[in-house]
Amino acid sequence: MDFEAYKYTPEEIRLRIKDLVEMQRSREEFSEETLAEFEAILKEFVDNTVDKKDDKENIERWATTALHKLNRVNEETDYAFIETTERDELAVFFCDAGSCVGVDIFDVVDNERDW
Repeated sequence: MDFEAYKYTPEEIRLRIKDLVEMQRSREEFSEETLAEFEAILKEFVDNTVDKKDDKENIERWATTALHKLNRVNEETDYAFIETTERDELAVFFCDAGSCVGVDIFDVVDNERDW
């Protein structure tokens, strides 16, 4: 994946959360509680990162936290929550959020996710 700093705005990243949640909701196999937890994890990550330009340590810490939480949600759904399409979309989402603040977090995303 080629890294391009500042490719996205914080607003664009925040809007992508809704798309990711709707993608999961359309599968119609997960509870609203699981979907709400998924959305909360993404929002917490974005709220704590996308307005902090060039803060590599901050975004890496929050990405690691969010990815570990998503790993747990996926495990709790017998690894059905994050499948191939979701895997790709989520990885791109996290990397694009990193781009938003000028930090390449591909290695963190790749190393910390279990999916």
